[in-house]
Amino acid sequence: MKNWQVALIGIPLGLVFAVGIPYVLSLLDPYLVDVEIGMIRWLGLPLVIGGAAFTVYSVIYLQRRCGGITAPGQKAAARLVDTGPYAVVRHPQQAGYLLLLFGMGIVLSSPLAFAYALLSTLLVVIVERRVEERRMLERHGEKYVEYQRRVPQLVPRLRFISKNRKKEER
Repeated sequence: MKNWQVALIGIPLGLVFAVGIPYVLSLLDPYLVDVEIGMIRWLGLPLVIGGAAFTVYSVIYLQRRCGGITAPGQKAAARLVDTGPYAVVRHPQQAGYLLLLFGMGIVLSSPLAFAYALLSTLLVVIVERRVEERRMLERHGEKYVEYQRRVPQLVPRLRFISKNRKKEER
């Protein structure tokens, strides 16, 4: 499957999963749990926009560095990309998607949409560990093992560097 074909299928499918399903769940919510968080709900909007932007940026970055994303079942890219968003987390596309989902749950003030985001997180973590990580290990070997040690899977590490530690690194 060529990169444009993956994008042609992936983008609409991603929109259905990231926006369509949470929206439908929010329509079902008033009959199950009535939660109104008022103006606070708009705090989720930066998560939606940031998550979408991070996902799109990651796809473009990967396209420019090694020819783009691959479909499940295809060989991993010939070159290991560990710069840009891939220096922050190993799976920035999924991280952005999950951020977008949690933002949708907040914007829609929907416990069902938020539960969907939690379930999606569990599925992404399980699928990533079993499929994508194995595929990358087979393709890149020890180089990927070192990358795994250095870069977290989905949640960036907060790095607090003290003045003493900065001096030691010099």
